[in-house]
Amino acid sequence: MHTPPEPQRRPQTPGWMLFTIAVPVGILLHGFSGGWERLSDAVFVLTGGIDNFELHRWTSRMATHLVLPTLAVFLVLRLTRLGSWLAPNRLALGALLMADALILGYWVHGVALAAIGRHPYPSFSQSEVLNAVLIGSVSVGLVVLLASTLWHRCIPNKDRARHWSGVLLREV
Repeated sequence: MHTPPEPQRRPQTPGWMLFTIAVPVGILLHGFSGGWERLSDAVFVLTGGIDNFELHRWTSRMATHLVLPTLAVFLVLRLTRLGSWLAPNRLALGALLMADALILGYWVHGVALAAIGRHPYPSFSQSEVLNAVLIGSVSVGLVVLLASTLWHRCIPNKDRARHWSGVLLREV
């Protein structure tokens, strides 16, 4: 008796890759959705034990703008098939890791300034450069991740797709 072959399962994407993807996606989703307007204030009130006002305000803001959205996106990627369906490549991960490093640097810089009672936000000129590099790296990372996923998961005839893309990219 012949048994049909079992469908091959994609290996689970490693957690560090999902986390690398989750940080900028979580922040973007938080920003596009308008965030939870009063959650930052609620966390600020609930964690009333910190004496330093700037540090207290900064940590509550980062918890609601960075930590909670990142955790939510990471759990969605980890607990659903979406995480194993994504096809990250080196370029996408490199750009997203660069964005993660900038976000972590921004957070640590703010904590350090807030801990000594100073204003934790970067100056206007620093903010412009930081935002431009951050937007560029997130854009490149997510576009390449989307293109890689579409290429590896949705295009069945890659030879024909290579020919078609070669025709489009050929010099006129």
